[in-house]
Amino acid sequence: MREPIELASILEDACFTGADLRVYLDDRPSGARALEAHGAFPLTLGGRVLRAETAVFTGLALVQHAYGDL
Repeated sequence: MREPIELASILEDACFTGADLRVYLDDRPSGARALEAHGAFPLTLGGRVLRAETAVFTGLALVQHAYGDL
């Protein structure tokens, strides 16, 4: 497990830059410009807002479903 780091550092980290797929969970329609500028795209659930504890698992399930892993 890694220690938390700032977003600016993540955007330059090998775990992000070397990823084949870059998505982020966002409940705002405007998106996060810094992430999108570095090749990530938002994964949204429409108008639904989930708790952080459940949003991660929901997002992972959606990605797995979309790519045939579920």
